[in-house]
Amino acid sequence: MCIQNSYQPGELMEHPEEDVQGLAAPVATPEAAEPALLSPEAEAAREIPNAGLTRSALTLAVLALGAGLMTGVIPIPDFDTAPTHIVSPATSSIEAEPQPLAQMSANLSRPVQTSELERAIAEMRLPEAEKERLRGEIAAGDTRLAWIVLSDWLEEDADGVLVSAAGYAQHVRLFHRPTTLAVPYKPGVPITLTGDVDGGGGITVGVHMGEGRVPLRLRPGQAVQVPTP
Repeated sequence: MCIQNSYQPGELMEHPEEDVQGLAAPVATPEAAEPALLSPEAEAAREIPNAGLTRSALTLAVLALGAGLMTGVIPIPDFDTAPTHIVSPATSSIEAEPQPLAQMSANLSRPVQTSELERAIAEMRLPEAEKERLRGEIAAGDTRLAWIVLSDWLEEDADGVLVSAAGYAQHVRLFHRPTTLAVPYKPGVPITLTGDVDGGGGITVGVHMGEGRVPLRLRPGQAVQVPTP
């Protein structure tokens, strides 16, 4: 695209301060047609993405404007057709880290119903004496039971965690297949998951929430808290 001005070739402009397309037009002189010299930094700019392209575009605009003032025709370069340097993000082979613990909610465990109570206590990984004590606490209303579902979200490598609350602790070995566990708790007091056995690469424990799962990576002895209903 070109813009025709009213000046004849070689004729000096009477009002150099006037703008052409919003740019101050310099007085036409023989030197104006000389190509602009790039500074030494321009060579280094070639190694910087997009920097060389920007310098080249500016130089082209200066040369075109100078030549146009001499010939009477000012060409407007179409920069939309200029090549664009696109840097594609590197594809990471590192597996995404587990979601932050802050995303946990009380939905990660659900209350044990009255009809499920005896079965839940019988399946708990506790000595019989502790189960009997727990029955008494539940009858008195001091302690409640909640279901929690755990699994290993990476490799089955004998990872294990300790699930503790209300003075009771149960060891759970993790598998890909989810394990449903009844856990005693005091109202308002969270359940604690503590890294117990690391089969390699961290203890990868997933706490299920409905159809979803919150993945965690623990070290032996590292503990996190799961809210109770």
